[in-house]
Amino acid sequence: MYKGKSFLAIIPARYGSKSIVNKNLQKIGKKSLLGRSIDHAKQSRYIDHIVVSTNGKDIKEEALFYRAAVVDRPEEISGPLDSTESALIHAVENINKEFDYVVLLQPTSPFRLDGMIDRCIRKMVDEDGDSLLTVWKFHNFCFYYEEKNGELKSTFDYLNRPMRQKLNLKEWFNFDNGNVYIIKTKCLLDSKCRISGKVLLEPITAFETIQIDEQEDLEVCQKIIKGDF
Repeated sequence: MYKGKSFLAIIPARYGSKSIVNKNLQKIGKKSLLGRSIDHAKQSRYIDHIVVSTNGKDIKEEALFYRAAVVDRPEEISGPLDSTESALIHAVENINKEFDYVVLLQPTSPFRLDGMIDRCIRKMVDEDGDSLLTVWKFHNFCFYYEEKNGELKSTFDYLNRPMRQKLNLKEWFNFDNGNVYIIKTKCLLDSKCRISGKVLLEPITAFETIQIDEQEDLEVCQKIIKGDF
């Protein structure tokens, strides 16, 4: 608890990933992606209960090995196009205790520095947010192709490229990196969305922003842990 508020960590770990087979059980160092997120939750001073939502037998066994509780996710909300929110709401509605906040930790975010989760929790309560997400701040030197004619566009005048040090706050973007989300349980159930109401942003490092979506992401993270560069 933090200031009398209770926190439920939910780790969604669906079986059936197409990009990486058994993705949630793949290892970085000695721990699986699922195990890493469970351990991150355990390191928090404020998280009161940890639940893994899964439809996979092997994933369930891995969660129990790391001493997390498990909510069996129905197959009808376990497909590749089913939202994470559906898993969160199902988990909240199928545990025997009520919590003030839900903390979403995705196994695809393998790196969380010490104290980062608790920093997010303190900010959430101290600033009375309805939801919070971690972000990576980066400058707006971005290029994109215009959909209509495929013409290359940019968000800045690249012929007069400004110095990064001279950018003001309005010229920086906040990238939703998927590492940590916190939402009041009532807001989650009302909005059916992980982000709603008064939204807070918590900047984290580029290192923590790394996500594992493809095989090459996994291989890079494995090399980081080994120091194999």
